[in-house]
Amino acid sequence: MASIWVEFVGILQNETGTSKLQINIDAPITVSTMIERLKTSFKLKQNLLLEHETGHLRQNTLTLVNGKDINVLEGLETKLKDDDIITIIQISHGG
Repeated sequence: MASIWVEFVGILQNETGTSKLQINIDAPITVSTMIERLKTSFKLKQNLLLEHETGHLRQNTLTLVNGKDINVLEGLETKLKDDDIITIIQISHGG
């Protein structure tokens, strides 16, 4: 069995109650599948990470796999494998 690490930065720490967790996986999965798992496991609001209309990541969400932005990889279809670290940073700001 393989495992990946998920790190939450910013307001996602408050929403999940943790800054880092290890998740066991049976086979390589995509970032998209991992986000769906996280939404279910933590009962995250539907539009917290993804745009409701398009299913794309929200513009204020930065997702890294092993320190690289998924947008320079394969986006939501980036495959996660054993010992990968996915970091999800939700940027919130106001005035």
